Amino acid sequence: MTVIPCIRGKIGNTTYYQGKMLATELASQVSPAYKMEDWSNDSIEERYQREPNQKRILEEIAPYLANNEDRFFGSLIVLVKGSLDFEPLAEFSGKTPKAYANAAKDLGFLTLGQCQLVALDGQHRLIGIQHVVTKNVTGPFSSDVHKDEVVVIFIEHQDLQKTRNIFNKVNRYARSTNRGENIITSEDDICSIIARMLMREGAPLGIKLPVDGARTKTSNSESNETEKKQALLAAWKHNTLSARSPELTTMSVLYDSSMAILSKKSPAVLEKSYLQQRPVEEEINKSYREVETVWKAVLSGVTAYKVAINDLKSIPKMRADTAPSSLLFRPYTQTILFQALSCATFVKGVPPRTAIDRINKVKWSMNDEFWQDILIINKKMNTTKEGRELAARTLTYLLASDKMDKAEIKKAKEDYSHSRGKKGKPLSPLPGVRETNL
Repeated sequence: MTVIPCIRGKIGNTTYYQGKMLATELASQVSPAYKMEDWSNDSIEERYQREPNQKRILEEIAPYLANNEDRFFGSLIVLVKGSLDFEPLAEFSGKTPKAYANAAKDLGFLTLGQCQLVALDGQHRLIGIQHVVTKNVTGPFSSDVHKDEVVVIFIEHQDLQKTRNIFNKVNRYARSTNRGENIITSEDDICSIIARMLMREGAPLGIKLPVDGARTKTSNSESNETEKKQALLAAWKHNTLSARSPELTTMSVLYDSSMAILSKKSPAVLEKSYLQQRPVEEEINKSYREVETVWKAVLSGVTAYKVAINDLKSIPKMRADTAPSSLLFRPYTQTILFQALSCATFVKGVPPRTAIDRINKVKWSMNDEFWQDILIINKKMNTTKEGRELAARTLTYLLASDKMDKAEIKKAKEDYSHSRGKKGKPLSPLPGVRETNL
């Protein structure tokens, strides 16, 4: 028998009880939804919803619990199949003051007798707790997790149809945060932290666009006035830019560029982010300076970006397909640019200023033959994983062909020629650059 202090409530015709359980109690007494045996009539969608993502559990949720002292997550919804009894506090606490009498009817204790407990919502968190409690996943705080008090919402099982309906709705309409929201709110992912720091006032991307160049939002008021919003140089509400967007780049690119730079220059600091453990401030500030240095060099050294910074209103024109540097104003290309630049400078040893000078020699027009079937296919960006990797290898060759060994050079040229077929010229060094003889 388990006794749980709780609050009773009701939504629609469903009564629920909100209380708490120790993590060890959850791990031993509550079963994940996918283990329910009497849902034989599940639809394909429902079976899919019930199937846990073990990779996410083992690589994200369990490490988060085991490696973070300030861990926290939302309540679980648990179905009670069997004996359940609620006793209001007012029934056995003597005289209740009038001011509290109404509220006291819904404050009390939930007694669970012989019953089956099933997680209708939160089974990934439950399984993550089970992995940590059983020492399957360990970390500096794994031994403390068993004492965690987890909020649980208990619902009494009435019939199979209602139970399946509740499960279906809480899973179908649950919305995961998107990538931009994760970058804005994460406090343990160092690349998210740096992306936000790059947009602070005085930082490389902290520049505010002119009001008349920013997006406008039409009001629903009777006057139908146009409300002008001031935009930043990096868009943070969306991961893509339209042809008329006034921003230079996106917060998503800031994240990816930080990842590219740190993975080549300071890979150890990324391990804590993988474990969802916030680095110490000294590590954050050091990593930020490393990323900031590269961004400053790019914005001041790449000619197209320098022109854009000096004339912010020109950015949409410079992004147009017919513009000579159109690709440099596409977020997708910017991510590839930082991947190749990081590899050329931090791995191959090309001096940063030299690498940026070479960026200015690359043909960056959307319509240029060089990038057809590499970055561009049928006048659209080639956003496949293979296309992204090929473009990054090709650009790395252009920036560091004098530092690559013969095998790397051969591979870059073969991949480029294979993708282009018989069209165009073979891959060759930029003007003034000689391939290495290594």
